[in-house]
Formats: sequence, C-alpha cells, structure tokens
Amino acid sequence: MVETEWRKLSRAPRERAPIEPVLKKRSRTQVKPNIEDNLMKRENTDLPKTFVAFTDRFPELQEAHQQVGKALADAGPLDEKSRALVKLGVCVGAGRESALKSHIRRSLELGLTREEIEHALVLGMNSIGFPATVAAWQWAQEALSQK
Repeated sequence: MVETEWRKLSRAPRERAPIEPVLKKRSRTQVKPNIEDNLMKRENTDLPKTFVAFTDRFPELQEAHQQVGKALADAGPLDEKSRALVKLGVCVGAGRESALKSHIRRSLELGLTREEIEHALVLGMNSIGFPATVAAWQWAQEALSQK
C-alpha cells in the first residue's frame, strides 16, 4: 500500500525553534515587594485592586503577560481600534465582566464612542444568546457611567 504524501510529511521530524525563557528567576536575596505599600501608592488608579495586588506579587507574570499582548498585537494587520473591538467581543463571549470593563475603559481612551462599544457588544447576540448579551450590556453601562 502506498502512503500518501501528507502522511510522510506528518511523520517527518520537525525542527523546533529554541524556546527562550520568558520569566526571569528571582534571586534569593531579592526582596519581595511590599504589597500593602504598592496598593496604597496605586489605590487611586482605575486598576482593580486584585489586579494590582496580583501584579505586585508576581511581577514576572505581569511582564510576560504584557510581552504576549504586544506579540499578539503585532501578529496581524488590525489597527488598535479594531483590536479593541475584537477584545470587547471576546470578553462578552467568554462572560468576563472584569475584563470587559477594563477593555471598555481602554477603548474609550483610544477614542471609541459609546455607540461603537455597544455595537461591538450586541453583535454576538445570535451566537451567545440574549441573556448573556443583556448581562454584558449591563456591565458595559456600569463601566461607561464611570468615565
């Protein structure tokens, strides 16, 4: 029996790119940040307190998260406003209230209008359902009222 070409290719050894470690290891002598001090310094920001506490406790993870975000943004042709609208839709579909509110704040900073944001939220209604869309719209109203 003759093997098809794709089977030969699928069994061929693959070259793998070396993986660079993203996280830097902390030295044992490095002092951990004082979470309470950092929270007090940043408590007047728009960032959720839990997010601030997490990033203060795990700064290497936050740095890696930011690097991935930049790589994702650079991976294709979408402009910043288009990417913001996509992220809003993803947050709605995934049911992520906190992330949706965060992305709404960022979308407003980019110059998106309330109408553009609301349109992005309702576009997925046939896919995720009416109740989930209404819930997301309610979260959006809370975020939009804080602007």
